[in-house]
Amino acid sequence: ARAVADEYVQKGDVLVTAPLADDGIIGSDPLPRMYSVQLHAGELTREGFEAKRQAWLGQWRKKTSGAYVGFLWVYAYAEAAETRDEANQALAVLPAYAPLPPFTPQSVATGLVGQVYFLAGQETEALPRLQRSAASCTALMEPIGHTRLHLVLGQALEAKSDRDGACAAYGVVLQRWGKARPASVSAGKARERSLALGCKR
Repeated sequence: ARAVADEYVQKGDVLVTAPLADDGIIGSDPLPRMYSVQLHAGELTREGFEAKRQAWLGQWRKKTSGAYVGFLWVYAYAEAAETRDEANQALAVLPAYAPLPPFTPQSVATGLVGQVYFLAGQETEALPRLQRSAASCTALMEPIGHTRLHLVLGQALEAKSDRDGACAAYGVVLQRWGKARPASVSAGKARERSLALGCKR
């Protein structure tokens, strides 16, 4: 993951985007996610990561207005969060980007908001967002994000003692990525939890 992120960050400057930003254009720029990978792989310090995130936000703010400003938070903070501390930090800065857009039709962005609440330990806030995102018809347009959110959905349902729901969510991950080569980390986690819950395959 670090190698992929490094390569993208080195070549990303050659990409050209539209002069004004909407949610699709903002979401197609994976730099914050790549910076997060570099951070967690030890390639970036926390200070270096934050500097790069703020630079990214500064560039996009010049091209973003209205309801689309909320998507900057979704992709700079929500998608980049991997720990409880990062999720709490994301929620702490959310008021500066509020109100979030209604996410209609539902998309992976809905689930990314739910993921932040889940990481922050707020399952009640997380679950409906994760469920709406998982039920959206974006699997073909956003296959990676859509599948990864099923793993988070399974974890959130498991936290609510919904064994059958969790098994179904983990099953989606395993159906799509269970035989991936090289092996999928997400599928490995889904398989581990499925076995622990005694899910039927």
